[in-house]
Amino acid sequence: RQLVHRDFMHQENLPLDLRFRTRAFFEYGFFNSRDIPATVHELSASLRTEVALHLYQDLITAVPFFRDCGKDFLTEIILRLRPQTLSPGDYLYEAGEFGDSMYFLIKGSVEMILDERLGVFAELREGSYLGESCMLGLTDHRPQSVRATTWCSLFNLTMKSLEECITRFPEAQEHFRRLAMQATAEKALNRVVVPDLAALPPEEAALAVLSTPPVVTRALARSQSTEAPPPRGER
Repeated sequence: RQLVHRDFMHQENLPLDLRFRTRAFFEYGFFNSRDIPATVHELSASLRTEVALHLYQDLITAVPFFRDCGKDFLTEIILRLRPQTLSPGDYLYEAGEFGDSMYFLIKGSVEMILDERLGVFAELREGSYLGESCMLGLTDHRPQSVRATTWCSLFNLTMKSLEECITRFPEAQEHFRRLAMQATAEKALNRVVVPDLAALPPEEAALAVLSTPPVVTRALARSQSTEAPPPRGER
């Protein structure tokens, strides 16, 4: 693989500085890859669950809305994580970009920037998660930029993957159905409110339903459509 990378850089006549940075990127990825081993997918269901949870349950359940989910659902989430590498100075995303995924920081540190004028307002280290406000429908676009300060290894979870997982597990559907998010992204970073809809006045219950994350609404709609019986006359 290193020969292929070297040939590519030579054929494209990359500047020496760019070659050095490209080589460093590939070398870091090679020696620090945290991809889910392909062999895990070949295990029996029970073993797959045990191995996946042993590796990454603590990472996933650090996110409040995953904390009370069942083991099978968490395993499915873990198996859908995709690795990503950042070199120092790389942007994971920039403020204003459309967002459809969240990230788990496995190794390294990143800084969060509202804009260049205000500068850095927070730093996140390994074990942190970020980008969930877009996943949960609090905003369609990234409210801040995120830039790597060191070499970073991350996992990426897309909105599509989360939606598919919710669709597959009825208990997850019920769990997420009851989630009503706070109105601002700042509050969402710290806690998730799970109201008892039956105990709320009708007006407040309606507002809680409206605050259900769109990804959950779509998953529930997909689940209901797959369970619907075929029209009469069709077999």
